Parts: sequence; structure tokens; C-alpha cells
Amino acid sequence: MFFKHTSHLLLLILGYSLGIIVIYWNFFSFYTGSPLLISLSICTFLLAYFTKTRPYVFLLFCFLATFLMGSLRMEMHPSQRLFKTLHHEGKQKNTLETINPFTLEINGNKPQYYQFVIEAPLKSQGKQYRYVAEISPIKIKDCTVLANNHLKSNPIQTVKALLSHAKDTLKEALKIGQVGLAKGYLNIPSATQLPRGFSYKNYLRTQDIHFTLYISHWKKIDNSGPKSGYKYLAAMENIKRDILEKIKTTAMDSAAIQVYSALVFGEKKTLDPGLRTAYQNAGAAHILAISCLHIGMIAAMLLFILAPLQRLPRGKVLSSVLLIFCLWIYAVFSGSSPSVVRAVAMFGFLSVGWIFNWPMFSLHYLAISFFFMVLWNPLVLFSLGFVMSYAAVASILLGMPLLESLGVLGPSLFSFHQFPLLFLVTNLLIIPWIGILLGLLKSLLYGFEIVAVNWADVL
Repeated sequence: MFFKHTSHLLLLILGYSLGIIVIYWNFFSFYTGSPLLISLSICTFLLAYFTKTRPYVFLLFCFLATFLMGSLRMEMHPSQRLFKTLHHEGKQKNTLETINPFTLEINGNKPQYYQFVIEAPLKSQGKQYRYVAEISPIKIKDCTVLANNHLKSNPIQTVKALLSHAKDTLKEALKIGQVGLAKGYLNIPSATQLPRGFSYKNYLRTQDIHFTLYISHWKKIDNSGPKSGYKYLAAMENIKRDILEKIKTTAMDSAAIQVYSALVFGEKKTLDPGLRTAYQNAGAAHILAISCLHIGMIAAMLLFILAPLQRLPRGKVLSSVLLIFCLWIYAVFSGSSPSVVRAVAMFGFLSVGWIFNWPMFSLHYLAISFFFMVLWNPLVLFSLGFVMSYAAVASILLGMPLLESLGVLGPSLFSFHQFPLLFLVTNLLIIPWIGILLGLLKSLLYGFEIVAVNWADVL
């Protein structure tokens, strides 16, 4: 039964992922419009329904159906539509110059005014601060915002851009949710490949970023605090920054503070380059990522606190919902990295299975969390951190923990054209201790459950 369910899940995930990859890289020269994909999906589902009596034919049509579902999801993604629009306009105008996404015209000699909203700060580079920002056009007259300058025939209203400015032009870095006006050029990143075949343009595309915008000055919009959609993120960022500032005033060593910030708060932007390189060369950079071990410890504490609720009517459901809610709050608080989102998603599905008493295995929860993450955002399939995180955990669940090195071997060689041999030695020393910690954690969970249940009986 285990192998049957596992093979079915892998087949569906493979079909869905291949559909996304085919559309993303435009492997077919003809245009695959959404209506065609919807029609083919419906036809394939009907064929799959009428072939249930033939298992192999049924699985084949199920694979085709998920392949078309993945293609449809990628085809309808705003990033893919923007990419195709820019590519089409560039071919029509027979130019490689930057096409303005809002006017669909070639950028002129004069810079344009744009409204920006800071989505996320990035690691500063040299003398520049960098951010992921949401950019929209405005019309300026006498320094007053009149109206959005959207063309009715152009559905593109906002784009993501890599916004940067010199550190000496502003007193402090911009914050999440900050809204402002700036003047500059929206440029498409260069397609030139760096050594070892790395393309910065392709990398930004996987992050849903198609433009860069450099600003020298900006103006804050009056009476504009953080944008409504970013208020809670800005509040969490302020709390995290205040905590980190207080930690820096303690007697802890600077390197210890940096590692602590990465392990607890997911804050890697402050890591010293030398310290980061040392971990990478030792093949131990994954230790700095928040993963299942950290989430498991938090879940153990939450289960202990919430255990008395299980004595109430529907208490099992209530405690599970609160557990999932708290874990997702922590995931957002720590930066929503691929490893922490994967771990929280797995714990979420584990909690759902616990509520309904579903007999499932860890590998099934991993596969289901993978599917829903790709369903939510198909671009994560092209994120190296996402791929290596799932590859490492899948390798561990399929065999010995040392197989983790084999799981990340392919992505490492493809992306970096190298593989740290110290990885094997490092993990020989570290993984046994992690196994001991996991064993202690499991015992701790069992002990917490017994104590909590007895405590609930007393109350």
C-alpha cells in the first residue's frame, strides 16, 4: 500500500512539475493559450474517468491531466504573462532596448516617475541598499500626483523590480511597506552570463523580478504609512529588529550573535561574508537554515501548552488549528524561507492527518506539501533553496541520513559546478548529534503529552 500510494503521488507531482517547466522555458514554439489548456485538461479528465477500469491507461491520463494543470497554472501566472508580453513587444519593435511595461513603448531619454512600495529588504551590496519593490506608474505635474497612467489596452498595472540606491543618499534604509515616489529608468537586467553559466537575469525571473530601478532621490507620499497589505509584515520586522538590537548589546561574541540570528530569526543578511563562506566551504550552510528540527522544538512546546484543550469538545481540532496558526506566524516572522515553509507545511498536514486519523507516512506529507507549495507559486520550482531543501529531506526519508549528500548532489553540480567534499565529513560529525536531538525531542513530546493530559485531568 505504501509503495502504491507513493508511486501515485510521485507520478502526479512529476506531471504537474513538468507542465510548469515546459511553459516556463517555452519548449514549444507554438503559443499555448489558456483556453486550449483548459479544453485539453477537461478532455483528459474525462478520458481518465472513463478508463478507471484499466489501471495503466488511467494513470497515463492522470499524468497527462496533471501535466496540463501545471502548464495552465504557469501560463496564467502574472510573471509568465509579463515575460511573454515584453518578449512579444521586443520582437515587434525589433529591438533589444528596455520596453516600458506600462506604455509598451521603448524607454525614451527622459526618466519616468514611479510609485514604489517596498516588499522586502535584501542584503546590501557594497555601497548600495537593495530591495524588492512593487512599481506602478504615475503622472506628475508640478510635483503632484494626478492619476495612474495605465493604457486601457494594457493589463499590466504593477511590476516587481530590484530597487537600489546609494547608502549615502538616504539617512537610513527603507522599510517594508514604505510607499514613495521616485524618478528613474526601469531597466531589464542584462542577459550576459557570468562565469560558470550563471545568468542574473534568469535568477531574477525566478523571483518574479523583471526590472531594475536605481533611484538617487525619493519623496514620501504624505500621510502614507506602510501599505495596508504590509502593515503586519512591517510590525513583525520592527519587533525582530528591536530584539536583535537588544541582543547585540549583550556580551555575546559577534559571530555567535550572527549564527543565533540566523538559527532563531532566519536573519542571514547580517552574516559576515567570511563566516558565510566558511560554512559553505565546509558543506554545512544548511545548518544555518531553520528546518524541521527547529519547527519540531517549537511544535513540542506548543503541544505542551495546548494539550489541556484536547479535553474540551472539539478540543483536538481547536488545538491543531492553533498549532498550525502559531507555526505559520513564526514562518512569516522568520522570513518565510523555503526550508521553514516546507517544515511548517509538513507539520500542518501532519496535524490534519492526526485530526482525521489518516494513516500516512512522512514521505507522503513531504510530497503533499511540495504539491501545494508549487500550486500556490509555481516559480518556487526554480528556486535552488526550494529544490535542495526537498531533495535533502526526501533523501533522508528514503534511506540513511547520509543520503542527504546524494539528494543535493545534482542541484549543487548544476548550479555551482562544484560539490564540497567536506560535506561528507561535516555531516558524519553533525548528523549523529542531530539524530540524538531528534530522539530526545520525540521522547520529550511523548513526556509532554503524558504530563499535559494528567494536568488536564487535575484541572
